[in-house]
Amino acid sequence: MIFRAAGYACDYADGLLARHAATELDSGSTTEFGAIADPLADKYNNTLNEIALVRRGKLSGADLAIRATRDVGITAARRYVTKATQGRVDVKANKFGKMNTVVRDGVNLFASTQTAEDHPRISRTLHTAANAYSVASAVYTATQLKGACLEEATPQARR
Repeated sequence: MIFRAAGYACDYADGLLARHAATELDSGSTTEFGAIADPLADKYNNTLNEIALVRRGKLSGADLAIRATRDVGITAARRYVTKATQGRVDVKANKFGKMNTVVRDGVNLFASTQTAEDHPRISRTLHTAANAYSVASAVYTATQLKGACLEEATPQARR
């Protein structure tokens, strides 16, 4: 529970900082800081929850490795694309990445319940589905970032 509370506190704090750093006051404004910090806070939150689940024997180390590798890989890809295109390519989280956070949060929350204890096969199936979705969202996001980076590199895109 301490890990979960720390993760949600971090997510809340990054939201406050991102809103404070916004240069516009409209509700749709985003900042470069917010575009980077919010997904990182979500990843940190999920990873802390998943570490706690591993420690309690409710999640395997392999599941954690799959999800953490996805998170590190996507973060590295975003940083690379930002530097390679000098910030001209949008690297904000896409809908699949946001849904990955929701799926993982939901599965992690379920894994913490008595129902998961009573039905370990359902819990295992949900963890497997979360892993599959994590991998699929990583492939989609990497493909999207690669395409945007290549498009930026073509001479027609610079005109």
